[in-house]
Amino acid sequence: SGKVEWVFSGHNHRDDFKTINGIRYFGMDYMVEGAYPDNAYAVVTITDDRIVINGFGRQTSYNVVRL
Repeated sequence: SGKVEWVFSGHNHRDDFKTINGIRYFGMDYMVEGAYPDNAYAVVTITDDRIVINGFGRQTSYNVVRL
């Protein structure tokens, strides 16, 4: 429908980011094993022109221009 811009999922057991058919998929690393910094979490900030994912622990950070 052209309305989905991002898909966020958790407990993926691996950090993943990809674009498929114009939709961006962010698979967050798992956070259930161990204490920081051996686990993972993220804070997401959405602005008019970009999405910023600040990763902590094993989670990768991303700073992506919105399509």
